[in-house]
Amino acid sequence: MLAAGTIKTGLTFRRSPRGTTGTRKPRHPHPIPDALRANTILVAFCHWAIPIYSLLPNATWEARAKRNHTTPTNEVIRTEFDNFNSNLSIQTNPLITPSEVAPDPPTLTISIRPGSSTPIITADWPYPFDYLTLYRSANPSGPTDLRNLIAILNPYTGPVEHEDRYDLHGTVYYSAIGWYIDAGHTPTATPYALTLP
Repeated sequence: MLAAGTIKTGLTFRRSPRGTTGTRKPRHPHPIPDALRANTILVAFCHWAIPIYSLLPNATWEARAKRNHTTPTNEVIRTEFDNFNSNLSIQTNPLITPSEVAPDPPTLTISIRPGSSTPIITADWPYPFDYLTLYRSANPSGPTDLRNLIAILNPYTGPVEHEDRYDLHGTVYYSAIGWYIDAGHTPTATPYALTLP
């Protein structure tokens, strides 16, 4: 049997030297859900932080991992996720209770590269904190949690910027929190409003 043409918008038949072949039209990719994007950011940051802050090897992490039937790396990541959700900083040792620190909030600078509509967000430099969480929201009172997390910036690579390539339109608000290892965090930065075409 010979077939050619497209059925609706999904299946296309065409003739080739080997006979008739059918192909499915590729689906358009869906945006990554906010929670999955935030989880990916946190996992990547934890993998970066483990060697930088010498979190492993550590007998306490290893004992907890053995008790929970996991690896020390997974135990660190699980604990740091719990800390993030509890509004606590990264712990170098699970027995440490983060101290309270409340210096001034970070200052954000946002620009748009010429010929583009992509925001580029940077924080004041040099950083007066160990790392910075960056958030995007549709309103100035948007929560600073996993729903709005878009990046974690760290000072160890020098002045860093985050290019927010999320096909944004209208007014968006950016805010940030500075964090200290085994300590507290700054107040949330005043939201920076940006209107995009």
